[in-house]
Amino acid sequence: MKHCASISSLGAISCAVLFFCGCTVIGYMVGDAVDRSLPPKVIVPGWEVAKLIAGDSLEIIATDGTIIPAVYGGMDSTAIVLQSDSNRRLFPLDSILQVQIPYHGKGKTIGLLLGLAADGAAYYAITSWHKAYHKGHDEGYEAGYGPPPTGGSCPHVYSHDGHGYVIDSEPYAGAMVEALQRTDIDNLDYLRERRGQCKLLVSNGVEETEHVDAVSLLMVEHPHGVRVVPSFDGSLHTVRQAMPPVAAFDERGADILPLLTATDERIWSSNPFGRNPAEMSQVRDGIELHFARPAGAQTAKLLVNVQNTVWAGSMLKRLLQLHGRDLPSFYDQLNASEFMRNLLGNALIREGALLIKIWNGLEWTDGGYIFDVGSRVAKDQIVLLNLEHVVGDTLRLRFESTAGFWKMNSAAVDYSADLPVTTVEVFPEKALTEQGRNVVDALRTIDHRCYEMPDPENRAELVFRVPPRAARLDRSYLLKCTGYYTIHVAAEGDPQTELIFSLALVPGAFGQYALQTLNEQTMLALSSALPK
Repeated sequence: MKHCASISSLGAISCAVLFFCGCTVIGYMVGDAVDRSLPPKVIVPGWEVAKLIAGDSLEIIATDGTIIPAVYGGMDSTAIVLQSDSNRRLFPLDSILQVQIPYHGKGKTIGLLLGLAADGAAYYAITSWHKAYHKGHDEGYEAGYGPPPTGGSCPHVYSHDGHGYVIDSEPYAGAMVEALQRTDIDNLDYLRERRGQCKLLVSNGVEETEHVDAVSLLMVEHPHGVRVVPSFDGSLHTVRQAMPPVAAFDERGADILPLLTATDERIWSSNPFGRNPAEMSQVRDGIELHFARPAGAQTAKLLVNVQNTVWAGSMLKRLLQLHGRDLPSFYDQLNASEFMRNLLGNALIREGALLIKIWNGLEWTDGGYIFDVGSRVAKDQIVLLNLEHVVGDTLRLRFESTAGFWKMNSAAVDYSADLPVTTVEVFPEKALTEQGRNVVDALRTIDHRCYEMPDPENRAELVFRVPPRAARLDRSYLLKCTGYYTIHVAAEGDPQTELIFSLALVPGAFGQYALQTLNEQTMLALSSALPK
């Protein structure tokens, strides 16, 4: 299996890890007798690893795309052991694309086998344990406010669905200084009107300061059977004839079509483990999707449901840490200099965005990109594609980024023209913080009079008065939120100026640095798992 981690460089350690995709990342656990209910023992930022237990029900997705229900029975040198009442059989590791496992009644974890486990046991890295696969209820916020959520960045926005608060959006990811403040628009899938009101909960929940400048609701009324989805620039588009891919392959040629045809519990996640950062071919990761193309189609709306990994966010924080005591000066330069903002923005797009390429029959051409969407909540987004130079009845798209930075739940294209819709913007009538303070005046207009949330427990409940829905039309709600955030990083130590400039200016250097960091942290974690 390409990039399979034998970890031979770790001396006597051999390792098997399952890499899983989803919403939340907590840490990294390795060692004998790891209990899935215990807190992490060893932490690698961006991953939590727990022990795979004999008797666990599995759903194996093989490299040929077939799905095989099974029960885990152990590991040997080249295969996973599957057991049943009547027999035991071996399933080769290099034939496994992904494994899905129930997790303590909290849903399923989804992942990729990478090798063998220390002492013959298997461990898996968890990124999702929610009951919902896309957006959904968090433990705690359904009955009262509860504890702050784990993972992610940017403010967390919860919708009230008539029963409780449901995590529904994570706006303006990547806007980490005031000069990068931007307006983000996102679908609110769970928001429901009750007695003429809609409620949102805007919370912090992480170690950063949120600067929320404005929040409003977009009420969009449209024909039945039509979806309304935003693009990165804030434009709204209708989707009424979404066509899923007819073929999908990862970089090894494995069939990943079962993972991408619907927004469900099956998710493709880029795998960063076991890669050699010295080989540039291993620094990037990508997938190729094929769609049917109607004769003469010159444009298409690409609809994707995507999400960043928390590891991607942790690497951004590590990049800020490289500035050491000069970090405040770096922030000042970003706020004062358009050149510095462009330098950073170009590097973030080149290294961290999900780049889209279109095959024109001769070569791959630029098709745009999907910018950072955050790691807490999967996001639907439209990308407009120009197909003027595409030939034939098949649209071939390639998606690529630094390995391990992105997850994709589904993809589709729509060749239909946008339909007319009616959009009304509604502003909050009150916004009460956890201390009972009304901050609505700070959230009605974009004026840099921000509602500040410096602590993880900070939050505000926003109430919107909404009119009745028009007859014979459906209504969709979208969040319109403007602001930025400041990641809490200790500004101490000597700045690593040479490394910083290399990461910003040299294509692939940041990806190499990220993989090297992950390999070092994984080696440390695995070393600590050995019996002393």
